[in-house]
Order: sequence, then structure tokens, then C-alpha cells
Amino acid sequence: MIELKRTSKSHDMRIVDVELSDYVFGLQKYYEQLLPKHIDSKPKVDIPTMSKYLMKVVLQNE
Repeated sequence: MIELKRTSKSHDMRIVDVELSDYVFGLQKYYEQLLPKHIDSKPKVDIPTMSKYLMKVVLQNE
């Protein structure tokens, strides 16, 4: 694919290896299925506790 990209113009259409194409589209489908599970998830962090901890770490290293 890199060789095709380097040697062709952007408007050139060439036959791409079918196995490679299938592999890439398979990966795309796999990650698209995972995505909805993580879109609305937010880290469950207690911000005040984390702030106190970070302040403690910063002040120890001075």
C-alpha cells in the first residue's frame, strides 16, 4: 500500500490486495462495535481526593 501511495497520484484507482482490504475493514467493524461501549463512559475519579493527593506529591518534591 505504501508503494502504491508513493508511486500513484491521489486520483489513481488501483486494485488493492483483497486480503489486506478485508483485514482493514474487519478491524474497522470490530472497533466500531467497541466504540458505543466507551462513548458515554467517564472516569470515576473523586476530584477533591485526587487534588489533595497531587498537592501532597508536589509539595513532597520541593
